[in-house]
Amino acid sequence: MKSIKDITKFFAPDYEILGIQDNQYENFSSLNDHQENDIIWVREENLANLQSIIDSVRSKIIVCKNLPELICPFGKTLVLVKNPQLFYLRLIKNINELKSDGKISNTAKISSLANIGSNVTIEDNCIIGACTIGDNTIIKANSIIHDNVECGCNVLVSEFCNIGGQGFGHIINENNFLENMLHIGKVVIEDNVEIFPYTNVDKATLSETRICKGSKIDHYCHIGHNTYVGENVIITAQVVLAGGAKILNKAFLGVNTKVKDSCIVGENSITGMGSVVVCNIPSNEVWAGIPAKFLKRN
Repeated sequence: MKSIKDITKFFAPDYEILGIQDNQYENFSSLNDHQENDIIWVREENLANLQSIIDSVRSKIIVCKNLPELICPFGKTLVLVKNPQLFYLRLIKNINELKSDGKISNTAKISSLANIGSNVTIEDNCIIGACTIGDNTIIKANSIIHDNVECGCNVLVSEFCNIGGQGFGHIINENNFLENMLHIGKVVIEDNVEIFPYTNVDKATLSETRICKGSKIDHYCHIGHNTYVGENVIITAQVVLAGGAKILNKAFLGVNTKVKDSCIVGENSITGMGSVVVCNIPSNEVWAGIPAKFLKRN
């Protein structure tokens, strides 16, 4: 076990420690399920009862809002901060953050035309085409990065993802049969994007499919050809973006949202769980339903 000061010393001086600075911790746990040697944090909605919570919990180390009237009980440690949740996240990441170890598995199949940066991790059974992969990027096991993919730095592509494969589009030919439209565009994934398992990102028909920096894509999502995902967008599980959809900066798409081809979701807007978006959503609005309709300003 380590003391709280062993990890808080890595942070800027925007916190204050009350009580015993050498208290030892074992795990990070929730307020409702913790042991004496776990670090916990108290949510903002509990501020009215903050002192009573601090007095009653088993944990000896508590991260909480910086309120001047708080008293630290005997034997405990209070870490007082402006944003307890963010500070708690940073504590956890300091100990557990996934970092590239710069190892490439000997079971990965990598094109001789691939341009791979420094300290890149490529795990077992990956297939890497004629693409570009930036520094410190992690490609987890069994994922495919096809030709014509530009992957930035500090990107996470989790297990069983398919990045840059053929998109789905057909035209009726002279024999009245459906003929597949060959997709010859590319996929661009900017820095600090995270893509979670079983997600598919199609290459563009002619131009590009782009996921901008800092965006996060949850499990089992489909990102269709020619789509655009802006910066710091959150796309939760089982979202489908049909071809040409555009999701602007800091939007949040709820679980199982479907966005019709070429529709736009504006900046800072939110879709509710299971929404079906069939028209453009302006910025700073909340929409939900089938079809999705305006609920309120965000």
